[in-house]
Amino acid sequence: MIELGTTEKLVMYLLLKKEWMSTKEILELLGKINKTEVAVRATLFRLRKKKLIKDSSKGRETLFSIAPAGQEVISGYLKRISRAKKEWNGKWLIFSFNIPEKKRKLRNNLRNELIFLGFGRLHTNLWICPYDIRNDCNKIIKDLKLKDYTEIFIADYIGVNQKKLAAKVWNLGDLEKFYQKLIEKHGKEFEKFKKSDFSDSAKWALEAMVRLIKLKKELVELSSKEPFLPKELLPDDWVGFEVEKLFFDYLQFLYKKSSPLIGFEIECKEFTGQ
Repeated sequence: MIELGTTEKLVMYLLLKKEWMSTKEILELLGKINKTEVAVRATLFRLRKKKLIKDSSKGRETLFSIAPAGQEVISGYLKRISRAKKEWNGKWLIFSFNIPEKKRKLRNNLRNELIFLGFGRLHTNLWICPYDIRNDCNKIIKDLKLKDYTEIFIADYIGVNQKKLAAKVWNLGDLEKFYQKLIEKHGKEFEKFKKSDFSDSAKWALEAMVRLIKLKKELVELSSKEPFLPKELLPDDWVGFEVEKLFFDYLQFLYKKSSPLIGFEIECKEFTGQ
């Protein structure tokens, strides 16, 4: 897994929506959320160094696009979203490891990989995931050379309540509180914005674009908190469903109002997968 900062993720999602974007376009868009030119250029340099984006010259302009490695990172994230929409077969993937203390860095790298894949920690060295992603696990084991330290299993849970298990392993109580704050903040903001007088289309296109970039930034941060569990493991009244609808509706509204300025239409798949 390649570690990415919030601004790096945001740049990649912007590039994902258009085949090529100029440095000027990226600077203007991120400048709307107070990202400095120095910071944005440094982000582009890091992403290029990681081979996640590629560049091309057009006259005096430098254009950027997602590279194949970057597409792989994004597709891995989108795969986490889409799998949560499918019916769960009730099976669990168990990942067990025992890595010696002298290889602490390797152990930490493995934990980060497991979190990215959607695993939750049941015990210190025993992690579980409700999806059969053995191929991803085997790739990690191979890449990190962990064959002698790891075991993976497919198993059934025969305990009393799988929803309680999921709530404990993925700290859904804390996530619910976080979601409630998001609903309170963006719900009121969205309702107020919808009632605006949009007769000055240029003015409101700019305002919508600023809100769009800010909201996308929050979605990027949110993606690291959301485990994307199957609905069978979530409470019936799970607040995440409400967050999903709110963000989907708000983003679609912002896309529509800001598209004259951005210059391209966008489908809302960043968080909801819809």
